Amino acid sequence: MPFCTLPNTKQGAIIDVLVMPSRPQQTALVKVGKPVPAPVPARLLIDTGASCTSIDQTILTQLNLTARDMIPIHTPTTGGTPHQVPQYDIGLAIPLVQPGRNASPAYIINALPVIGTNLAAQGIQGLLGRDVLQKGLLTVNGPAGMYVLGF
Repeated sequence: MPFCTLPNTKQGAIIDVLVMPSRPQQTALVKVGKPVPAPVPARLLIDTGASCTSIDQTILTQLNLTARDMIPIHTPTTGGTPHQVPQYDIGLAIPLVQPGRNASPAYIINALPVIGTNLAAQGIQGLLGRDVLQKGLLTVNGPAGMYVLGF
């Protein structure tokens, strides 16, 4: 199983990913002769408490993505009243390293619904939530100060 090893930082487990338009969006752009935006690097915090992945609005704007819906979410600050947030479809590439191989494969998600957030002030550009984590294996090695994520 390809995996990546991540150090425990002051912010927690940070993973560098590539965010891009979803595969269906890319196909639609090509079909009408429009350019497909290049993938944008993003630093995401692995968050087992987040039910869904979120991406900072600056990245979604950079990719020229349009919200497809407004959905209610609960956060620690909203209490029992949900907060409405925009939902987008993206593609996501998570770089992985397979032991004994020279190539660095990536785990690709062609279409992933995410919510738009404003996390850049916290030094991150999103949260990698359980919607993605449930497809892989996450191991925490507390004494070594590292995380291992594999797909």
